[in-house]
Formats: sequence, structure tokens, C-alpha cells
Amino acid sequence: SAQNLAVNPVIEKLNAGKQFKKNGEYDKAMESFQQALAIARKLGVDYGIPASLNNIGAVYNYWGQYDKALDNYQQALAIARKLESELQVATSLVNISQVYQALGQYDKAIENYQQALTLFRKHGAEEQIAISLNNIGDVYRSLGKYDKAIENFQQTLTISRKMGRGDGVAFSLNNIGGVY
Repeated sequence: SAQNLAVNPVIEKLNAGKQFKKNGEYDKAMESFQQALAIARKLGVDYGIPASLNNIGAVYNYWGQYDKALDNYQQALAIARKLESELQVATSLVNISQVYQALGQYDKAIENYQQALTLFRKHGAEEQIAISLNNIGDVYRSLGKYDKAIENFQQTLTISRKMGRGDGVAFSLNNIGGVY
């Protein structure tokens, strides 16, 4: 279909942007993500729009431009909801939470992380569940709610062990140790 043929340039630009970002070339990453967004909009590749906006937001977040990051994440969230793409909704919620966490707005961060966690659980996205629980634990640690932090880190540890993720196990144990 025309939709499937249109997907490739969007994915190519998103993948190129992710590679630039990984290499620390944020200007080039931003350019690729903005090109992906333009192509997705022009060709009607709906799912590519929130993916592009989330990635644009991530670059702004890295640059410390939290207002622009939040704006892109919220646009991504609105479109993902309209498309009923629950995993993209969850991803957008996590991104929004990270901005609130960076700004010290911990209640808003937890609220959004919890909404994302519910969606990830609904879809059995184990890795995202573990990451979300870890992030929630991190916020509780920042709030000095150490019992809740440990509870979340323990859940992350359990999932990481179940998945056979040694890196996740090590990370979780380090976080638990960091609370004590």
C-alpha cells in the first residue's frame, strides 16, 4: 500500500537521528528528526508523527530546553491518543515525566509515570515496566520516601532477573544500595 511505501523514509530519518543522538551529534539528530516529522506529515504516516515529536523533544530535553521538550512531548501525546496507540501514549507520558522530574515537579512526574506503567503492563512490555518502576523509585528517592523507592527498585530487580537482564539486575542492586 501507499502507506507502507511511505514508511521507509520516515523510519530511515528516525534511525539516522537516533544514531546521531547516540554519537552525541545533537544538531544532526534534530535535523533528522525534523525531516522525519515533515515526511510523516506530508505522506500521512500517522504513527511517525508522535515518534518524531518524541525524538525532537528528547533533543530539546538534552539541551535543557525543557519548555520546548514538554511542548513536543505533549503534542506527541495528543496525537498518540488520537491514534489510540497506547504504547506511544505511554512513551510520551514517560518523556513528560522526565521533564517534570528534571524540573523538580515530582508529583506530576509520578502521576505520568504511573499512567505509563499501567499501559505498559496492559501490553506486557516488561522492559518498559522495569524502566518505569525504576524511574518511579528514582522520584521517590528524590522525595526522601526511601521505603517507596526501595519497593519500586525491588520490583525492577525482580523483572530484570525474570528477563535474564544482568545489566538491569546490576542497575537495580546499585539503586537499592544507593538508598541505604
